[in-house]
Amino acid sequence: MGNGPPVVQGQAVSASIYAHDAKFPEVTKGEHQPTKFNDILWSVLYAAHLVGIGCLSVIYIPQVANIDGNRMLMDGSPQKASISQFFSSKFGAQSRFLEDQDGESFDYDVSSVLTLVLMSAVFGFVLSIASLSFMMKYAEGLIKAGIFFQMAAAILVVVSGLMLAATEMLITGLIFFALTACFACAVWSRIPFAATNLVTATTAVRANSGLTFFAYLSIIVMIGWLIWWSTTATATIMIVSDCDDEGNCNNEVNGFVVFLFLVSLYWTLQVIKNVVHVTVAGTVGTWWWSPMEANSCCSGAVRTSYTRAITYSFGSICLGSLIVAIVQAVKKLLQQMRDSDDGVLLCIAECCLGILESLLELFNDYAFVYVGLYGYGFIDAAKNVVNLFKERGWSSIITDSLAHYVLTMVSICVGLIVGAISALISYSTQMNLEGAAFFIGLLIGTMLTQILMDVVGSAVNTVIVCYAEDPNAFQANHPELSERMRDTWREAYPENFRY
Repeated sequence: MGNGPPVVQGQAVSASIYAHDAKFPEVTKGEHQPTKFNDILWSVLYAAHLVGIGCLSVIYIPQVANIDGNRMLMDGSPQKASISQFFSSKFGAQSRFLEDQDGESFDYDVSSVLTLVLMSAVFGFVLSIASLSFMMKYAEGLIKAGIFFQMAAAILVVVSGLMLAATEMLITGLIFFALTACFACAVWSRIPFAATNLVTATTAVRANSGLTFFAYLSIIVMIGWLIWWSTTATATIMIVSDCDDEGNCNNEVNGFVVFLFLVSLYWTLQVIKNVVHVTVAGTVGTWWWSPMEANSCCSGAVRTSYTRAITYSFGSICLGSLIVAIVQAVKKLLQQMRDSDDGVLLCIAECCLGILESLLELFNDYAFVYVGLYGYGFIDAAKNVVNLFKERGWSSIITDSLAHYVLTMVSICVGLIVGAISALISYSTQMNLEGAAFFIGLLIGTMLTQILMDVVGSAVNTVIVCYAEDPNAFQANHPELSERMRDTWREAYPENFRY
């Protein structure tokens, strides 16, 4: 044990609860680390990168504003335009798309649109919270429904191909149906296992519902970052490449500059996401070992875990996030190159990078669980979690994605329901915005629910790690869930799970 206070105050269990069944093998467990700033170099590098983006904003945005502003000046004088003029000119140009062919503007009520947005947000928030209880009660049925939904979608593609006499669509539908059917046969026995993981994770999240606050806060930060980044990147590239306001450039766009901006974009998005992930891991770990400390909306576990994520563990989050961000940036550049020159090698390279990206994200997810549980640096956390699953022989378990698939399906379903409600409100109040109302409701409902489902997904990963390390504490603190977990895991993976 380290000398500093632990991230998770674990509950000691003197004897193996399952020893009479099969003598569960001992594994190397994580140890609570001293309170210190880990991987501090990477947090400093990340902060320097944000300062760099800020400097580029100050230097180049006013220059781009000047390009558009000079065109707006009636007297042709070389007066500089303000940033507000720049944005007003941009939005003013876009507003012309709202006019019809006769030059008459479409009549719409801004207050009605804002009302729909607000009501969609309210219904989306309520339904997303309600979906937690629904998933806990019908977790197994939802997983089966998701598989049948995929098969039904494949059949629909086949029927559409027959009706339209589209051979490619028909063949695609048949292949998709065959793959889905094979997938269903392969995973059917593991559905109770995935459902149990989902129920356990959802129970932990509901017991610490304050996690949702930090999850919704992250989306606000993401939106702010996207606005700042897109404005700065556009302005910098326009000025460096000597472009006019129509996008015509005198100099060739520097590919390295574009790559750096892409790394900046994905790095920050990953950091925001993983701060929430580490917060969830620390909170669920406390719920696992000391449930009395993590059993309320604003429990101390939630606050402590978040504080640690944005301070002592922030450097580790920056390091792990940068690795994925670089791969994402390279993949994006390859995609753009393939769009301009459809080469087979570029397509293969893009697919390989996509696979590497998925593996890195999976690897990071479990490494960040160790960061949140024990306060390890990123490299040490990654080594420990790899050793854990090797000793347990659970390499196939961590790649099981049935629970995560359900989370995406629930998000889409809630989005569709909110969209239908918004359209109904528009119709009943004679707003005459049914199409737009459905789209607004679908977008907001899906987004709000997906944020909450990402929290549950992080909790699922944490549950798997905690159960691999210490099933005895789970039995002592949550016996009903523990018994269900043991039975379903042993049924799904009898070779790897012998206790």
